[in-house]
Amino acid sequence: MLIPMIDYLSFGVKPSDYHDVITLLSENLTACKEIAKKNMINKSSEKATINMNSILFEVLPNGANGYAFILHNAEYQIKLMQYQSTNSNFFPMKVYIKSEALWSMSPHTAYQNICSWIEELFGKIITTKISRSDLCCHTDLIDFNYENKNAFKGSYRKLSIFENNRSISGINFGVRDSLIYCRIYDKQLEVKEQKKKIWFFEIWNNYGWNNKFVWNIEYELKRDFFSEYDIDTVEDFFSRVKNIWHYCTTEWLVLTNNDRSRIENSTINDEWLKISESFNDFANKSLIKRSRQIQTEAEAILPSVVGYLTSYAARINTDDINTAAADILENGRNYLSKKSSDFAKVINEKIDLLTSEKGGENFGKTDIYSKGGSNDSESGNNYDL
Repeated sequence: MLIPMIDYLSFGVKPSDYHDVITLLSENLTACKEIAKKNMINKSSEKATINMNSILFEVLPNGANGYAFILHNAEYQIKLMQYQSTNSNFFPMKVYIKSEALWSMSPHTAYQNICSWIEELFGKIITTKISRSDLCCHTDLIDFNYENKNAFKGSYRKLSIFENNRSISGINFGVRDSLIYCRIYDKQLEVKEQKKKIWFFEIWNNYGWNNKFVWNIEYELKRDFFSEYDIDTVEDFFSRVKNIWHYCTTEWLVLTNNDRSRIENSTINDEWLKISESFNDFANKSLIKRSRQIQTEAEAILPSVVGYLTSYAARINTDDINTAAADILENGRNYLSKKSSDFAKVINEKIDLLTSEKGGENFGKTDIYSKGGSNDSESGNNYDL
């Protein structure tokens, strides 16, 4: 079985009205960023959030690589310049579509949704510039092991082996700053150990996999690769995904049968040939509902919640779960009250960060933001734009 997917997508954006709009937003973004800095210094768990055209983002306390503001939620990260650069090659916006959005919406839909949001807020998109994408394929056709680790041929110069319980758990080809970097690793093991994205289990089960093993073959492609092959915009990339994957799996890295005296002359493994064709009919569809992703992630953190609850109970010297829970509720309300907040307000904010009005299945058109309007909440951590 094969599951092809675009697992990472980041790109620059050049909108027509960026200068005028960022001038209007800059004051509120800066204020929110300062709150985030204070929260970090005070080691507060509170987040500085901003509502921009019906999508709630957390504002980070730092900038990066010329971008003054970094906004993120569960589905997107957006970097914004405070002042538009005079360098035409430096795009004022950088967008990263997260894995959760790509798998739950589909890559095209996740891209189209954020582009619609950008155009409603910052004007028509003049052009985009793709900066990185990861193409991957989950498969149970091949169990990568010591027998086939020497059967690869291709353009890579470095091979690194990773082990778990004396078995191969991953093989990396190339180096991170090369045009192409490939990782083949035990995806099921990664999900189990990190306890993140456990919604993959439901996707695999829907494909009828018995979860004995699931390997991920992933090619990381950066800007230098796209420049080398004249792939400039995100649309260029989408139109050539099939060809890119075919090149990566038939020229840059190939698993052979190791049936000749020289590996270069060996025939290609039949299962690998199937993998190389996995993007031929790439359906570009969502594979799991966003609501199911969130529910599964909630189930994943339950052991941690129970662990904290039992530790708290031990510290207040009770073995009654109801007593411990009641004590947490009472002291929790007092804590939030001192922060000029309440439970419902905090929860609703976190729900919005997970599923914004335009996020996932409900992502749609809304009225453009109210220019110059802001709403400083009681806690001083939220701005409405």
